[in-house]
Amino acid sequence: MDLYRIDNRERTIGQIFDPQNLFMSSLDSRRLEVEELLEFYRPEIKPSRPSALMLYEDFDAAKNHWLKQINSKFYQVDSQGIEILHQADSLLIEFLCENWDAREDFNEVEIAKGYWNGSFSERPIIEIFVRSATISKIISSSEQQRMNEYKYKHQIAFPDIKPDPHIERIVKK
Repeated sequence: MDLYRIDNRERTIGQIFDPQNLFMSSLDSRRLEVEELLEFYRPEIKPSRPSALMLYEDFDAAKNHWLKQINSKFYQVDSQGIEILHQADSLLIEFLCENWDAREDFNEVEIAKGYWNGSFSERPIIEIFVRSATISKIISSSEQQRMNEYKYKHQIAFPDIKPDPHIERIVKK
């Protein structure tokens, strides 16, 4: 199984990723409230989100996350011997963030508990929590390539900007 990591750190093949523990400091107030809700309902046996390294199991989900993260790099990691600490649907978090001001219309506590209990939406985007992972492939470490892919995806590219064929090949494998 291929797993993917989006990260702002520059790494080489064979290096190990450990949790960065920095993402909480970059959150807006709404996302911070959602993270606090998730932490409040986190079972003791589950790792906290900031203390885990989060990976994607789906290439396209990882690519979409990479496109949104300025100065990020796109890595494939070796899944051999990885201890999975938790698997969750990141769409549940996105739902909470996008609808936070309308909480009277849904039960945010049930969604938070569902996140930790392994509930999945109809088309889940699975994030996998691990302690660390070893890089097996660098898909892209180029900010220019990320920006070009973003422009192409959102049809804001100039005619001379095309998707990187290397990334296209990876999608088709």
